This record gives sequence, structure tokens and C-alpha cells, in this order.
Amino acid sequence: MVRWTYGKLSAHGKSDMSTTTPLPKLTAEQRRAAAGQFERASQVLKGGDHDYGLQLLFTCCKIDPANLIYRQSMRQTQRAKYKNNETGQSMAFVRSLWGRLRLKKAMLRGDYLDALLLSEQLFMRNPWDLQTHLVMAKAFEELEWPDHALWTLEQIRSSHPQEPRVNRPLARLYEKRGNFNQAIALAGTLKPLVNLAVVNAL
Repeated sequence: MVRWTYGKLSAHGKSDMSTTTPLPKLTAEQRRAAAGQFERASQVLKGGDHDYGLQLLFTCCKIDPANLIYRQSMRQTQRAKYKNNETGQSMAFVRSLWGRLRLKKAMLRGDYLDALLLSEQLFMRNPWDLQTHLVMAKAFEELEWPDHALWTLEQIRSSHPQEPRVNRPLARLYEKRGNFNQAIALAGTLKPLVNLAVVNAL
């Protein structure tokens, strides 16, 4: 069982977007365990075994949830498994209904670390699922990990470039980060929706 203690740090493998972001403080043993699993996953994936590789990467994310490198590798592998078909497993939505309910309950009780794990499990069936990306980004924001939330939204925007549920929080995160040009560009995609709302209100 992994036991967590929390503190503010800048750890290897973490983004340095904000020095005040609270991240899990791992023991040396936990860090070695995660690194070992990641190294083994890399070896397995070279042999083409996506399923076993994903199990190992999932363990990495469970041990060290704030390490973005593990998640990036996991998402890349999940998409490669489905040959980048942008739909994932056949009947993925129906097969993941119970998982979606569990994810909703985790968010409602404020268990955001559990929500991250449940989101990753849903991505095992469809790594392009829009709603799961939105929930994961929200969980990251609640944990005060804005760089992780930004990455999550960027991952899904290529499939949904005009989706306001993606562009609105992404524009806000870009603004907070000081990427004003990107924030303004995204805000431009929201203007027609704003204008339509004004017209409807008249």
C-alpha cells in the first residue's frame, strides 16, 4: 500500500510551471519503484505488448500521480493500442458506464486522486473520451496542478477544436500562465457563442 505525505516541492519529472503547486512528496523507495516500473514498461512496449505496458504505466501513475511523464507515455500508448482511431474500443461508452459513475462519485466526494486513477481506467477503453478529459482536467485544477490540467485539455482539443467546454477552461489556464496570445486566440472561438447568447436574451 502506498502511503502519502504532502508538501510543496519541485521534483524530477514534474513541470516547473508554478513553484507553489502542492505535489505528493514521495519517499525514495516510492520513487525507485515508479522508476523501475517505467523502465520495465519501456522495455515491454518496445516488444509491442501494449496491454502489459499499460498495466505497468498505470502502476507508475498510481505511485506518483503528479509525474506528467508517466501520463504522457500512458496516453501515447493507449492511443497507439487503438491505432489512433479516435474512438477507442468497440462500444467503449457502454462498457465504461460503471466506471463513469464511479468517477462522478469520486469527484462529488472530493477524492481527486482517486478520480485521476478512475479517469485513466476509462482511457484504457477510449483515450479520446471528451467528458473524461474534462473531468480529469477539473480534478487536476482542484489539486492545484494547473500544468497537468492544461496538458489534459490540449490532448483533447485536437479532436474538438471548437468545443467551448475545452476552449473556455484552456483559455483561462493560458491566461494564468501568461500565454496571452494563445488565450486570446481561444477566446476568439467563444465569441460566436457569446453573441448568440446575447441575441437569445433580447
